[in-house]
Amino acid sequence: MGVLVAFLRNFGVVPANFWTDHAVAIGTLLHMSAMSLRIISHYNRLKRDKQLAQAQNTALIQ
Repeated sequence: MGVLVAFLRNFGVVPANFWTDHAVAIGTLLHMSAMSLRIISHYNRLKRDKQLAQAQNTALIQ
């Protein structure tokens, strides 16, 4: 999306301002933030599943 805005700004379709000047950087920031949140969420789910499996294994052994 940021690349599209920058492309349109270069052709004069959208006005040049702070948001259109930095559209690529802002888009990259949002994309990386979303990816990081997804990775953290997946890691936390794996950690929770591991703890549950270890608790079940401990209960089974006892």
